[in-house]
Amino acid sequence: MEYFPNYTEMLEWAGISFGEQTNMLIQKSIEKLASTSKAQKLKLFGKVKCLERDYWVAQGVVNEVEEAPRNLRQEIRGKGVNSTVFWVTHDLKNDWVQLPEVQPEHITVAKTIKKMMTGNLDAKIDSCPPFPGNERHLLRAQLARIQHSTEICPKGLFEIDEDT
Repeated sequence: MEYFPNYTEMLEWAGISFGEQTNMLIQKSIEKLASTSKAQKLKLFGKVKCLERDYWVAQGVVNEVEEAPRNLRQEIRGKGVNSTVFWVTHDLKNDWVQLPEVQPEHITVAKTIKKMMTGNLDAKIDSCPPFPGNERHLLRAQLARIQHSTEICPKGLFEIDEDT
């Protein structure tokens, strides 16, 4: 019988790991978030390094619409850049905070600025051009950009209908 290591063991062999204890905390924290958030397909998205406190980021799908779009250009939850929901926490033993839906103007400005985040979701963003929100909006915009820049589409998954 062949031995197939689990995913975290393979990452450890490659030198990429949060450590055994942290991996266990991640698993328990994500399970707790799943039970309190009504989310499906929940997973750890990653860790964002900040100046003061780092963000642990979770990603999932929530089918319930919580808020009406603020403007006509915003994509509704479940579509486009708002296809998934993101939560953050500073400590895996504490509760997670859901980030707001991303707005088109946040993505537009987030593309043009380089800013190190502080770790405070309510921090004001001092940038040129001015960012229309605080750190929670910038973080959400950057997470959407990362998500949609790194998705892989297998060849042949989407076909162009040439009859239309």
